Amino acid sequence: MSQASAATSVPTPESSLSQGQLKSKSSCDKLYKSLSKGCRFIPAPPARAACWAAAAASYAACLAAD
Repeated sequence: MSQASAATSVPTPESSLSQGQLKSKSSCDKLYKSLSKGCRFIPAPPARAACWAAAAASYAACLAAD
């Protein structure tokens, strides 16, 4: 997988929040776990870092929405 294709699969807080599943800390934890699982398999360090940052931003946005 190239860096370009890996970067296109990085989740955004907006796409994660638009699913309408975020109602509790438990659901935010599940979201973060799901997003971070994919980050572990991205081979390119810059793309992997972007994925982790996006997962953390999604988690923070989810918690803020509660």
